[in-house]
Amino acid sequence: MRVLVVTFGTRGDVQPMLALSLGLRASGDEVTVALPPNAVEWARSLGLQAHGVGVDFEVAMRHVGTSPRKALPIMQSEIAVHARELRPLVEGADRVVSASVYDVAVSLAEARGIPYRHVALSPQVLPSGEHPFPGLPMQDMPRWFNRFTWWMNGGVWKLWFRSRINAARRDLGLAPVLDVYRQRLSPGVIVASEPALSPIPADVDVPATQVGTFFLRDERPLPADVERFLAAGPPPVYAGFGSMPDGDPGRTRAVLAEAARQAGVRLLVGSGWAGLTGEQAVGDVNHAALFARCAVVVHHGGAGTTATALRAGVPQVVVPHVFDQFYWASRALRAGVSGGTVPRGQLGAARLAGAIRQALALGERARAVATTVDGRGVERGVGVLC
Repeated sequence: MRVLVVTFGTRGDVQPMLALSLGLRASGDEVTVALPPNAVEWARSLGLQAHGVGVDFEVAMRHVGTSPRKALPIMQSEIAVHARELRPLVEGADRVVSASVYDVAVSLAEARGIPYRHVALSPQVLPSGEHPFPGLPMQDMPRWFNRFTWWMNGGVWKLWFRSRINAARRDLGLAPVLDVYRQRLSPGVIVASEPALSPIPADVDVPATQVGTFFLRDERPLPADVERFLAAGPPPVYAGFGSMPDGDPGRTRAVLAEAARQAGVRLLVGSGWAGLTGEQAVGDVNHAALFARCAVVVHHGGAGTTATALRAGVPQVVVPHVFDQFYWASRALRAGVSGGTVPRGQLGAARLAGAIRQALALGERARAVATTVDGRGVERGVGVLC
């Protein structure tokens, strides 16, 4: 079967879909991946047939930062771009699997009369009274409030995206849709996250199957300088914010260093898209191998980083910046594997040091929860699709 896998966003959004693509290929499917242009070389290095679609996300993140207001015009314009650039790829496919938030692939698949499934990297994309719409920092509000945020979200999506999505559908000879948010979910959602952190809420009213995280297999050894640093003392604290940009990386690096000093720990910094350079800074390394040898992982709360730290059995401190990162921060706390949440706008050395000290006491709990992660998410996801 010819399968088109569509993804968008930062590394944390793209990586699990590459893992799924490799799993589908191993099962005998012919797989094509449509993803941001900045990730094409990465996908091709894995042996996948890849096409760049839409905006270069690394460039876009430098422009918009963590501001939804700045991101909105890009998201709106991307609908027409995706509709145009995905169309020939969909026409050559027998099935479409997509994790795109502004998804027109569902309409393209409908026009072709071929199966479509949406992949969610977090249950928070599913409307529920148990959590608010993604992006809100408040994660422990009453059910009525959470339901209200979803009602508001429906109106916002109609205002921002419905006319553009329906323009694309009109070009395809399709009838307009009223609820553009639920449209991409209605054929059925594959939820690629760990039930130990985030089970699908009981009140979700769209078809959804939770399969576990799509971990991308990584056999890379750690760099020699990292190995030397790890061997030179006790397990360090790793601190990195992945694809999140930073307007003042020098200040952030200083805050991290002071927090480590106050907590009495060694520090290893992940440079990421923020460019946190300096002594004991690492670039793109094997996170699974590195995290397993750390005392605590301080991160931004991306779905993939949260799951990788969980699987490694290492306590966490989450510094959420935007979107579903607040959700993951809350879930890590509820699971007892997080020493605290420090929102990015409140990042300070004393508060971060306190959360690190709290996390250092959670090693046994983190190791126990890690036993619930079997790493078979890709296998189960392929099973759902086949």
